[in-house]
Amino acid sequence: MNNQWLIFFRGVVHVKITGPGAERFLNQLIRSRIPLWQVKRKEMGTITFALSLHHVQDLRKCARDFEGKVFFLKGEGLPFLMKRMIKSSGFILGMVAFLVLVLLLSNVVWRIDINGASPEMEHKIRKELDQMGIQKGRLIFSLDDPETVQKKLFHEVDGLTWIGVELRGSTYHFRVVEKTTPEEKQTNESQHLVAK
Repeated sequence: MNNQWLIFFRGVVHVKITGPGAERFLNQLIRSRIPLWQVKRKEMGTITFALSLHHVQDLRKCARDFEGKVFFLKGEGLPFLMKRMIKSSGFILGMVAFLVLVLLLSNVVWRIDINGASPEMEHKIRKELDQMGIQKGRLIFSLDDPETVQKKLFHEVDGLTWIGVELRGSTYHFRVVEKTTPEEKQTNESQHLVAK
């Protein structure tokens, strides 16, 4: 059993056997093809070892003929960890509540950034976003997707040449290009037109 992850997921039981014939019992386990590791002789007639959790039933069958005593010292690994966690149901409830809270808070609009707009245009865009329901504190999955928001804003807000809408994490980013009209030069002088 060299793979430590496999051992962790299956679970490990540490066992101590005492009594006459402890070595014979150990040999019987090996003949029964029960993998053992960390085998140590503590004193005469006392041996400790570790085995996989799913081999415990095989160990119990072999222990029926053993004259000594078998002690299960401790269990390690995922099955025992899960058993301890289930016993402490408050921990499980707290963990589930934490995960729900993290998922909920990661799906909330926390910021709305508008770049490239004049203050008047930004006010118009924010007003339209409020009417569409895109506000700080709203759940993202209850709102329209960015493409729909872009189309609605482009059609509803006058003075836009282009608007880019991007949702990154819990922040809406708007990039705005406004329409600009060229200024007309007014001259009061009379001018002559010359054709060539």
